[in-house]
Amino acid sequence: MTPESLTFFDKVYDVARLIPYGRVTSYGAIAKYLGAARSARMVGYAMNGSGGKDVPAHRV
Repeated sequence: MTPESLTFFDKVYDVARLIPYGRVTSYGAIAKYLGAARSARMVGYAMNGSGGKDVPAHRV
């Protein structure tokens, strides 16, 4: 997919995949990284909906 066609949730999943082993981050940090500093709750919704995808949600 091109970056323009990615949904906010897909962008969150891409950022979460960048978190290295042994490190953690917060919903707010991911939201700020994506340029949506006031969307930490939406990041939380995305992590909740990640389900069976290959997303290391336990690092957030």
